[in-house]
Amino acid sequence: MIWISITFYYEDCKEEYSDEAFAIVESAASILDGDEIYEYVKWGDKAKGYHDVENQMNMLLNNTQGVVKLSFFIPEQNGYLYLFQVGKEGANLSDNGIIIPYYDEFSKYNDYFKNKEVIDEVMFNSDKSVMFASYPVRNSNGEIVCYAISDVYMSFLSEYARDYLIKIFLCFSGFVVMIMVFGFTQAGYELVIPINCINKAACEFLDSHGDQNALDENVRKTRSIGICTGDEVEQLYRTICQMESEMAEYVRDLRHFANTTRKTQTGLIITLAGIVESRNINSTAHVHNTAAYVRIILNGLKKKGYYSEKLSDEYMEEVEMSAPLHDIGKIQISDSIINKQDELTNEEEEIYKLHTVYGRRIMEKAITIVNDDTYLKEARNMAAYHHERWDGKGFPEGLHGEVIPLSARVMGLANELDELIAPRGFKISCTLDEAIEIIKSESGKKFDPKCVDALLECISDVKTVINNSNFRRY
Repeated sequence: MIWISITFYYEDCKEEYSDEAFAIVESAASILDGDEIYEYVKWGDKAKGYHDVENQMNMLLNNTQGVVKLSFFIPEQNGYLYLFQVGKEGANLSDNGIIIPYYDEFSKYNDYFKNKEVIDEVMFNSDKSVMFASYPVRNSNGEIVCYAISDVYMSFLSEYARDYLIKIFLCFSGFVVMIMVFGFTQAGYELVIPINCINKAACEFLDSHGDQNALDENVRKTRSIGICTGDEVEQLYRTICQMESEMAEYVRDLRHFANTTRKTQTGLIITLAGIVESRNINSTAHVHNTAAYVRIILNGLKKKGYYSEKLSDEYMEEVEMSAPLHDIGKIQISDSIINKQDELTNEEEEIYKLHTVYGRRIMEKAITIVNDDTYLKEARNMAAYHHERWDGKGFPEGLHGEVIPLSARVMGLANELDELIAPRGFKISCTLDEAIEIIKSESGKKFDPKCVDALLECISDVKTVINNSNFRRY
């Protein structure tokens, strides 16, 4: 638009200055008396009326805008004989009364002047930097005696065009800036802000990591944005709202299914573990109680800040779920040993100790079959090492201290607590206080001191488990 505008402007100005150049030479020719020309040639500026004519030409020139020089000349055979020349500042003037040779660049027009013919078109020099207009001056007989010439320097026109170009450029630039500001503002309200809101809501939804409450809250937040742009952005927003809602419901259903499956799995594990433990489907108290004590000890450790790098929610859930399988190896021990009411002989004791080795083999085989260690890894650790001691005098490998897996240390303490307070076989159960004293005496020897400390922190929870069992001895 700027280029087209400046082109039109340039053409209009050129036409305007052309008309003005012709008008001034016509007016100048009417001022000069053709019969006095030769007096001016003969006497120069001393001729009568010479200065009056020159002054009138100056006045005429000053009242025009584009013309910068006005002159009269007589075409001779060898050049132009100048009679008068007046010009504005910057005009290139020659001395009056001298002959200027014909220019080669005006060869097209030189013959017209020599033959004293009328030229009714605009003339240009070779580089088109100067425009000329001519008009003949006639004597009383109608003969052409000289020519009036006006010079228009195109550099003036270029300056005007440049100024015009700058103004047009500034106007268009302002208009473009206004459009850009409006466009960016609209894009911000109609595109950028909505998309950023959608992106933020989607990221928060993803950051929920399956937490149902967080998922539901993020679905509510996304719906509260309320994008109503009436275009593809709104359609995208509604699609994301629907996707998040369906995903939240899917996770809710999946979690419900997983909980149901976990309950079923836990029930089967506890029942089977009870059968393994005592060969009696109704004897599952030990399995229940030890699992409950494991949970109590783990919660106590977490509450006191022990093993915080290890005790994640997932780890604690895996250990609690694996606890009923700690004696799975007893399935390969003879019923006569498992159900013996009297104290075991040394030989029977050694056979009994093998249930830890058998338990590890069974769990390792299970891990291989399902190709997923998850909670089975902790079940293997508890089955293999729940009889190891803190001082290294346990079995089957004589591990000591924190070399023993944490889950096995917790299981060993829970197992000992239940054996002390629950009547089993030939053993007479202790009161809870007596059991606690025995456990305290073995802290740092048989048991991890931190696990003992965690258990003592949660005695009220232990009493709750005892109340819910078949025995009530405190």
